[in-house]
Amino acid sequence: MIAALDFSKWFTVAAGAVSGPSLMRLRLKLLAWWDGENYDEAAAEAAIAERFPNYKGVDLAGAATRDANDRYRDKLQNMENRLQVAELLWGPGYVGPGEPAWHADIVKPMTLNEEHSIVMVGAGLGGPARDIANETGAWVAAYERRKDVESACRQQCEAAGMGKKISTELFSPLEFSLPEKKFQGFISLFESHGIPDKMELITQSAGALQKKKPFMLVDYVASEKHDSFPDAFSPYWGAVELWTEDQYKDAIVSAGIDLRVHEDVTEKILQMIADAWANWEQAVKKLEEVDIDDEDRYGLIRILSEEAQLWAARQEALKSRKLFIMRFFGLKKK
Repeated sequence: MIAALDFSKWFTVAAGAVSGPSLMRLRLKLLAWWDGENYDEAAAEAAIAERFPNYKGVDLAGAATRDANDRYRDKLQNMENRLQVAELLWGPGYVGPGEPAWHADIVKPMTLNEEHSIVMVGAGLGGPARDIANETGAWVAAYERRKDVESACRQQCEAAGMGKKISTELFSPLEFSLPEKKFQGFISLFESHGIPDKMELITQSAGALQKKKPFMLVDYVASEKHDSFPDAFSPYWGAVELWTEDQYKDAIVSAGIDLRVHEDVTEKILQMIADAWANWEQAVKKLEEVDIDDEDRYGLIRILSEEAQLWAARQEALKSRKLFIMRFFGLKKK
């Protein structure tokens, strides 16, 4: 499981952020899940009643719990809330693992400068694009498939004074096209696993590059065809379809890229995941400080607990070597 993530301690801290029977019920459910036990609703209600003398209880069919779920369903599905939680964990501008030093390192072979314009597929909140632009001086055309995320990315880039240096554009994974031979570099970080037609993505990306210009793709790769990891990827972030390393290599080469590097970077990403989750307690404390009502705070804590389960499952899959992360790098042939 995720290093330094202890759910008993986690919810002890979280209880200070939101008080009341609802949080205690959620705490008990998640602790049962973490320990691999069945949730005993009768015992849980008795414990809640003991902790809160004025608590009137719920019917054991779970009607009140369902009502609570109905109230919070929109909050859980609200991308704005998920982005807020993601930034608490990964840092401003990030929705997953990454850091300026790592981005600076991986783009070194691309030899970019302020005269270059590159295309990035999978902008997220723009943190990686800003890192690359700051490091290299290159202009970035950033494409994002989720409307709410693209809007937030544009706002963050403008707020950082990089609205001109980094342009953002919404795209559909099913209808993706790029201008021919316009860019001096292509990069995609943790995006292609969410695009159904990866061959079209790679073909379009290669076609958008000028001759001898760099192509780089980093993403999750399955060890076997048709492997899926439903517990490790959340539908809230989009559908997932994984490829094997050979599928990526074949597609990149057939698109006219001279593939120079296909490197396993799993260990580095695992370390970044562990480092981010080592700060989970700070994330809870920040949620405690946010000036919102208890229902909104409760919804954010539920999202944080969901993300904990998600990343624990992803870390387990990565450590098992059934899922791993590859960096592919090459140059456009002609």
